[in-house]
Amino acid sequence: MKKTKNLLRISELAMRSGVSVSTIKHYVKEGLVPHALKTGRNMAYYDPSCVERIKLIKKIQKERFLPLDVIKRLISSGDSFGEELEIGKAILKTHRRSPKERSVSESQIEAVTGYPREKIALLEREGLVIPEMGGGIKMYDPIDVMIIDVMRRREDAGLPMDYSVTTINVYRDAIQKAVAEDIRLFARNLMGDISSRTAVRLITEVDDLLETFMVLYRQKMLRTQSTAAIHGLNEIPSKLALISFLPVTGRDLRSPDADGVAARLAYAFCAGDYDAAIRLAGEEGLPREIGPAAVRVLALLLKDETAAAFELLEHEMTEPSQRMFDNAVAALACIFAIAEASGFSRPFYLSKKAEMHLMRVENLRERNQIIRLLAQYVCGVVYTILPDVFAVFDRGIQILTTLEERLLARKLRMPYLPEWLARTIEYEVLPAMEIRINRFLSEAFLLRGDRSLAGQRLGRIIALAHPDDEHAAWARLKLLEIEGQGGPA
Repeated sequence: MKKTKNLLRISELAMRSGVSVSTIKHYVKEGLVPHALKTGRNMAYYDPSCVERIKLIKKIQKERFLPLDVIKRLISSGDSFGEELEIGKAILKTHRRSPKERSVSESQIEAVTGYPREKIALLEREGLVIPEMGGGIKMYDPIDVMIIDVMRRREDAGLPMDYSVTTINVYRDAIQKAVAEDIRLFARNLMGDISSRTAVRLITEVDDLLETFMVLYRQKMLRTQSTAAIHGLNEIPSKLALISFLPVTGRDLRSPDADGVAARLAYAFCAGDYDAAIRLAGEEGLPREIGPAAVRVLALLLKDETAAAFELLEHEMTEPSQRMFDNAVAALACIFAIAEASGFSRPFYLSKKAEMHLMRVENLRERNQIIRLLAQYVCGVVYTILPDVFAVFDRGIQILTTLEERLLARKLRMPYLPEWLARTIEYEVLPAMEIRINRFLSEAFLLRGDRSLAGQRLGRIIALAHPDDEHAAWARLKLLEIEGQGGPA
């Protein structure tokens, strides 16, 4: 009883916050509201602070027209909430919407616009109008309504609809390309490097001279692609857990008392003894290809001490490194730090910093094939999970595909390694890496809509992994989904 004193049942929380029980459950599922304290199969209690949190979410939705993905980042911004809210409004162009403007449902759109439903459906197929689903209902936002009105007025002026669609599609394609490049340039060159006030001013004032459809469609594309980028940032934490294939516990793994610092360090990482790895980083005899600070950063990341790892990176790895290994570790530290960053500026800054280190990974030469393989693995994986504004997704697929080909060929020279370590790498580390490479490639091909290539990678995971392994179970489920969509068996 003491544990639940002053806590609220979900029905009480719904009544106090003015929303439905199903809405609260949706917020919990999306990570906007903390999970309840479970006291039984059908009994759960929420902290009273959730009342104000839910009211804030609804207020932002109603008054600022922001989607939940954006609100999720805002409500964890702390003291910078106001500044991040203004950036979010500017990025998604909601600062231009009046409180009187409301979205229109599919059943009302013909009456509101005076335009036939079949013609509106054609505009949707052409990508000129992009409705969203809300509560299972197709909704057209004010920009969609105004675009439909532009098309109706062009037709009323005497231009055939087919001609209007063909003509505007020329501009549509150019605008889509320009908007994508616009966001990428801003995110990579300014976001995170200028003050929030300056960012808001630049975003809000730059579009004032654009007119009619150009303005409307550009705003829509900025909203759609920025939302996708923010969603991509929100998805990064769930993908990070898939990167590591350590520790490994094979029969050939043994404590290398007499094999030198490098072998003992490899053993510490393989065995999951990351504290020992940190201690060994301070000893003489480390391979020249590996920096001591990078070893400590990697060990802290594997210990789930992300903040400490990034702080160490900022203090001890301030200058660009000439080591491929160090740059790969630095990129990982940046990407892991995104999982703990709120708002918009910080995640974009960290993403850019990670990309900078990965570009060095690609440009540096490394004779040690194992280190080169590990660094390129990190490079390929991170490229496939960064938001598309960084335009490295296809490059990530290319790197991972090349690595997979190398692993299949097993043309790796390991002449200077102790026999036990060479066997551990050959029979445990490399297969574990190969499973993860195929998983990231599967997800990338699915995202790109290539079910055939995704199916091949999924089959490879099933062949490599133990039947009870989490990756094998995931691959079997995805194959069933592909088959249900008419893909390859």
